[in-house]
Amino acid sequence: MGNRRVIMAPAALAFAFGMAALAGCGRSMVITQYPSFYTQDMRTVAVLQFDNESLRPRAGHFVTRRFTAALKENGTYEVLGSKDASAIAKAQAANPADPAELKAVAVRFKEAGNVQVFIVGSVKTFTSASYVYRWSEPGFGYRYYRFGTHWYYPTDFYVHNEARVSVAARLVLVDDGTVLAETPELSATVFSRGDPPHLTPDECAAKATGQVIDEMLECFAAVKKQVVISPKKNLRTARRREGGGWQFTDKFSPDDEAMYVIVKLPDECDRNRFRVAISREGHKEALAGEDFVWSKQDESRQLKFSPNELHAKAGAGDYRVTFYSGPDRVLAVDVKIK
Repeated sequence: MGNRRVIMAPAALAFAFGMAALAGCGRSMVITQYPSFYTQDMRTVAVLQFDNESLRPRAGHFVTRRFTAALKENGTYEVLGSKDASAIAKAQAANPADPAELKAVAVRFKEAGNVQVFIVGSVKTFTSASYVYRWSEPGFGYRYYRFGTHWYYPTDFYVHNEARVSVAARLVLVDDGTVLAETPELSATVFSRGDPPHLTPDECAAKATGQVIDEMLECFAAVKKQVVISPKKNLRTARRREGGGWQFTDKFSPDDEAMYVIVKLPDECDRNRFRVAISREGHKEALAGEDFVWSKQDESRQLKFSPNELHAKAGAGDYRVTFYSGPDRVLAVDVKIK
């Protein structure tokens, strides 16, 4: 019933609650995290068949197929699948640890002219198994039985299914065979226990493969990621001191030369676009604003606004500085101009 009351609240009340939340504690936002090596001219990636060092037949084929599908769905690149990539590279797989072999493959892709980077990898481990365990220790909830002078409790059996998958991969630049990015040996273990277990051994292996692929995507492609920022740490207002440095404050005068909004963001926000806007408190219409693209090279971004111009537009009183990620309001701080 509580959720229903909130949903049915008047729009003005909902807006007030939202603004209070913005001005309060830390808020999470979704950004696009780009690999450090990535540039816009990397339009097409080829995925070669992953080498299989595990004892499971066709594990390399299975992981390659799943990874290629995930990379296509991600959308950072146009993806050339392993069949077409192998035809161009004239190799079913390439040894990720052999620089000479990687350079030879790069030359073939360069001659083809339609690929900027390619990915090679190796499946190190791919195991799945099922075990039956006997649990005969008494515990809470057991019902004991008496036979003669002895007490007995039942013995339980359960099935434990488990899988482990580990993969290492490299992304290589076609122009010169340089390795732009490589993963450590990424591994995931998934188990399911019960009578019967929720997951079969093969389903555990598929889930572990998915977890490893998610880690590879984070290394090689642009991915959505959630970060948390807070007003006191990431969004503050200040005036510049005469001798340099900042005087952090939320009170300004129309006679002040400038009001600065100091923005500090995590490195993951690199290359994402944001906006800071200033409005009268309780009003949505922005009186001033500035868009910017964050760079991880920036220690902070100082956005300059004129208290005199704001005062001329809306008079003395309370103002709200709002930080946007795309269309979403993420943080806000209140200031006074009087």
